[in-house]
Amino acid sequence: RSVDLYPEFDDQLARDMREELQRFIDTVAWEQDGTIADLLSSGSAQVNASLAAIYGIDHPGDDQWLSVDLPGDERRGLLTRAGFLTGKAHAIAPAPVQRGLWVRTRLLCDDIPDPPDEIDTSPPEPSEARTNRELLAQHSSDGLCAGCHKMMDPIGFGFENYDSIGRYATEYPGGLPIDATGELSFTQDVDGPFDGALELSDRLAGSDDVADCMTTQAFRYANGRRADDADQCAVAALSAQREGSIKDLLVAVTVTDGFRFRQREMDGSP
Repeated sequence: RSVDLYPEFDDQLARDMREELQRFIDTVAWEQDGTIADLLSSGSAQVNASLAAIYGIDHPGDDQWLSVDLPGDERRGLLTRAGFLTGKAHAIAPAPVQRGLWVRTRLLCDDIPDPPDEIDTSPPEPSEARTNRELLAQHSSDGLCAGCHKMMDPIGFGFENYDSIGRYATEYPGGLPIDATGELSFTQDVDGPFDGALELSDRLAGSDDVADCMTTQAFRYANGRRADDADQCAVAALSAQREGSIKDLLVAVTVTDGFRFRQREMDGSP
């Protein structure tokens, strides 16, 4: 991160951000018997003094981690945590493409191909006179780029209120107002415009597409591979757990044949 723009960011803060994410997931999944929807909508958090400053929350200033409620008009769920937002940002400015790509591939299970070799993927040079939306406008006009970017960028623009270290703002550093409107497309049940990351998170939390994707992701993680044709019945059975707790979903994965039995090699080896 730019030390001029983000002097508070250092290796320790990066570690704190990762730990906060892990604490949040552990609390929702293991202590609260939470669901996938809870991961996307819970406003509870554990923060230390450094993260409290990022979130605008009072803290006594020592090293202890405190359980708090995040500002409800600014943050809710995994997608508005500093660790996620910082991990998907450039050194100076937010990265709408990276943030939108993560939602598209990790929460909706869409495959986005790598850009062609001849495409320059360097981020545009930040400008106080132009917004990220304006700087990335070429994506929607370039025939080589538009097909993929129309799936990512309109989602990523919903995170524009959060800078490169996850701080909330309503204006860009140069004073231009932030437009965090976006649009979901190519889904079965949540297509349409939204305004900001909170509305996006709420929409995703109630999506059957996201719930189905999470069962697919659980299978992939547990088995270390994508499901093949022989696994489709198991994946379909896991979908019955999509509205239950995360713990129930993970237990259900462990009793599938794909997890319990090694696939036999077809080259004659034992």
